[in-house]
Amino acid sequence: MQAVILAAGRGTRMGEKTKNIPKPLLRVSGKTLLEHKFDALPDQVDEVILIVGYLQELIRAQFGNSYNGRKITYVEQENPVGGTMDALLQAKGILKGKFLATNADDIHTKEDVRKCIEQEWALAVMHMPELDMSSSVHIDANGTITEIIEADKHTRGPGVGGVGLYVLDTRIFEIEPVLLEGRTEYGLPQTMLAASKAFKIPLTAVEISFRLHITSPDDIPYAELALAARVSTARKKSI
Repeated sequence: MQAVILAAGRGTRMGEKTKNIPKPLLRVSGKTLLEHKFDALPDQVDEVILIVGYLQELIRAQFGNSYNGRKITYVEQENPVGGTMDALLQAKGILKGKFLATNADDIHTKEDVRKCIEQEWALAVMHMPELDMSSSVHIDANGTITEIIEADKHTRGPGVGGVGLYVLDTRIFEIEPVLLEGRTEYGLPQTMLAASKAFKIPLTAVEISFRLHITSPDDIPYAELALAARVSTARKKSI
């Protein structure tokens, strides 16, 4: 199984931290964001496709063609402001069958990723006390996603939000990418929803237990505390 990691962006909200280093190489608890992504991939994933752009040469130099025996393939996104679906389209020619897609600036757990790939098509979600910049995901009684509202279009407050982890297959490339309303970006989850309806594929909402989203410098110390707490809890349970 292949996994696509979207890692081309500039990371402008990180300020000076991404002036000379790409965001996916920022360190959290001693590991780069990409290492956190690689380590969360289940054994079924035998190839990682990295969509790269800004300062990509540093990413290529650090990881080369493999990570812990898992093949890495690089694909350049020349225009990294085209949105998540545009980023995925760069890998269209090398993707086969069912695959995983995820954002480079989200930290997930292997257990949660494994839960997602058990589904035919899936979007990982979490119940949030404040949606803030997360998309609002509407789900029916069967756990199937019926609507996805972008962060700048919903009313905030509590709700179910998307968390940057997707399972799908190459049928996604058979329909027109969905242009986000009022923007010049094409949305991956919105295109997934359109494809699921067109091909009658249930788009399953998989509620996950843990996710850290790195968008600003303040997120790094918070993430380190959260990871340390998670490790401490795991050790107590094993005693």
